[in-house]
Amino acid sequence: MRLEPFSNGKFTGWIKSGLSLPSSLLEEPRSAARLPGAEILLDCEGRKIVRVELERLSRRQPCFVYTFKNSSLSRCFRKNYAFHILRMSERLRRDGFSTMEVLAALRPRWQFLNWDSFLIAGELESVLELPSRGNHIYQLHEWAPFDGPVAVTVARRLAEFHSRGYVHGDLKTRHILTRCNGHSMDISHREVLFVDLEKTKRVYGMLAPLHDLYVARDLIQLLASLPEELGGRNIRSARDLFIAEYFKHRRLPSPRRAVIRSVMSLYRPGGRLAQGKTVLQALWGRRKRPNRNGPAI
Repeated sequence: MRLEPFSNGKFTGWIKSGLSLPSSLLEEPRSAARLPGAEILLDCEGRKIVRVELERLSRRQPCFVYTFKNSSLSRCFRKNYAFHILRMSERLRRDGFSTMEVLAALRPRWQFLNWDSFLIAGELESVLELPSRGNHIYQLHEWAPFDGPVAVTVARRLAEFHSRGYVHGDLKTRHILTRCNGHSMDISHREVLFVDLEKTKRVYGMLAPLHDLYVARDLIQLLASLPEELGGRNIRSARDLFIAEYFKHRRLPSPRRAVIRSVMSLYRPGGRLAQGKTVLQALWGRRKRPNRNGPAI
């Protein structure tokens, strides 16, 4: 199905042919929660996700309706969230990476900065999330067992993702989904899907050191969001296998591999920098903090 331009008195953007949207949704996106059978999956300050069935090609299809509301002055100069996700989703799918199919992306007609937008995506079926820990967890799917086969599959696919010049930018475990395509014991037939693409970009051609810092950030976020155990079972061996398999398939020159590992080691548990802060923020915090041998440095 092709994307077609859309515009009415309130919104402008793109809608895939064959998708029929209720008029109320095209007047007020947050009315999605009042549609018949709608289920609110997430309702927080900046984002609302509603699961609802919409008509596409004369049949009902389960979809997710995302509404974005940005209140940050610094974020208003970013690319419009719905439009950016649409572009990245289309590009990833063309390059052979699995992700959600965006069916519509719209923003208010006269709003040119990144304040409000909404997006409709087809629901991904038969998928599992990687297990997560930390704050702001909202679980939409059942957790996958992060065992050896899953760790190997995700590592190989992520290595290819980075090798093709992509960086995710917010690679928490809940933003990686997996499903089996009828071959549950064959890792080559296990599909990996990257979702939540608001910060995803393609940086192919960027200077290698800068690209490696983006890659290190993806790996740091992913490993930090994995729990230490799942179902009473320690998954450290699976984490170690993931790291080994990732670097095995990246085929980077030794100096670049060493840089990525060095940055990752700074953020490991007990490391010198705190997860959730940029390198500059972390170093500034250490500068103000007294060390064990004397005054602040």
